[in-house]
Amino acid sequence: MSSPLDETYGLWLIAFFLECVLFGAGLLQTHLYFLWYPKDDWIVKATVLAVVLFETMQTVIFFAGIHFTLIEHFGDFANLAIISWHVGIQLLFLYLTGFVAQAYYAQCLYRLHSRDKILPVIIFICTVLSFIAGIAQVVLIFDVGESTASNRGHQVATNAQAALNFLTDLLITVGLSWRMNKNRSGIQSTNKLINFLIIAAINRGVLTMVMAALALILNLAAPTTFWFHVALILNGKFYMNSLLAMLNTRKYALGTSREVSMNTMGGANDTNNGFGRNLITINHETRRDVDVEPGKFSL
Repeated sequence: MSSPLDETYGLWLIAFFLECVLFGAGLLQTHLYFLWYPKDDWIVKATVLAVVLFETMQTVIFFAGIHFTLIEHFGDFANLAIISWHVGIQLLFLYLTGFVAQAYYAQCLYRLHSRDKILPVIIFICTVLSFIAGIAQVVLIFDVGESTASNRGHQVATNAQAALNFLTDLLITVGLSWRMNKNRSGIQSTNKLINFLIIAAINRGVLTMVMAALALILNLAAPTTFWFHVALILNGKFYMNSLLAMLNTRKYALGTSREVSMNTMGGANDTNNGFGRNLITINHETRRDVDVEPGKFSL
């Protein structure tokens, strides 16, 4: 017969191991991002730095929480029923990561087609609501101070956060794919590039949507265990890696030998901002080799 710790703190150890692997991949991508794209606009750099900072804090505090419960209080079985402050704080940084990433994608969608504000506004509202539900979950953790499985308010907040997170990522994925698809032209190289970007957008959304759906399903199916924590905690690392992957694959999209810069939606052609109406701008040395009108290709 398995120990009840297998489905609680044992799952924390599994989640921590997996997130350390993803965190290492994210740090490598961060290094490559600043190495390859030093001229990106400060808004994009600030977004990357914020996500990396939040995920670093989440990882450190999560480790401190595990150490506090399983090492400092080793053999203290009464303490196992108490939820330490580390849990709430690490979840706060986790939700901050999701908020920053989703808000960035909402801005991207707006810049892709600034005349259509409805979808970006809906996504941003869902992002804010998801973050509020996450804050409510954190507050209830501190308020209850012990196992939250039987706390109705905590369960509602957890499920609401996961559901809103899933909905937001679904809207972002559909929105990016739809708006990029509308930019198709008669130029084959442009369409091939759009196909690549659509696949990248779908892959980005699938990872985070699966984790959000798993967190919701596992919390509903097994509320007295920490199974949902595995999906919940890993989701932050998937946001970090998917955001950096989309930023870092710009050179690959047009060929690794070409120097590519990115504009945040609607910025000037000589500014490297992120995803923009002039998403990919090719330097003068490269423009001779690409049959895409300079500065006009948009994501």
